[in-house]
Amino acid sequence: MLVAAFSFLAGAVVHYVENRPTSADSVDAGFYLDMVFHHQQAVEMSLIELGDGADPVVRAFAQEIVILQQYEIGRMEERLQEWGLAHRVEEDTAMAWMDAPIRAREMPGLATDEQMRALRDAKDAAADALFLDLMAEHHPAGAHMAAFAAEHAGDGGVRELAARMARNQSVEIAEFAQTASRLGFDIVIEPFEPADGEHDDHGS
Repeated sequence: MLVAAFSFLAGAVVHYVENRPTSADSVDAGFYLDMVFHHQQAVEMSLIELGDGADPVVRAFAQEIVILQQYEIGRMEERLQEWGLAHRVEEDTAMAWMDAPIRAREMPGLATDEQMRALRDAKDAAADALFLDLMAEHHPAGAHMAAFAAEHAGDGGVRELAARMARNQSVEIAEFAQTASRLGFDIVIEPFEPADGEHDDHGS
């Protein structure tokens, strides 16, 4: 019985260590907090495109973003709750975990209030063009954060999810560029290239 008791306590300690709250300043938690905030705007823009866009391919991009990024938000929020961490708000400092502190609302890639109003007002092909243009700014910034977290996060699950995000968003950026060209939109969309030190070395 004594051995069993010690085994139980050892298991409990291991479980606590593996699931202990992560500091909001850590790469793991900071990435999740910032990416939830970042994803939420991508979902909002995608829902606008689904309501007002015309091209079926562009609308399909928006549908994929809604489905995938809502799923990723759910995963990240669940882990943040386990760590006892609250959501980002606009006035919070973001990206300190990347040594690039900035107000959450000013994170790279986020559309301005004026741009969001313009997207809400746009219809049909104009909505398609503006959606692709805004997402061409939004996605590389998110992929940059994800590539950094895939390299530097301490938790294997965080690294895996971050690496998947970086890959998915890199592919989507290329698809946005091809579609904008096909539709004749005057939009310059550069492929995403991780900076040195941001490549995934963990086999994720």
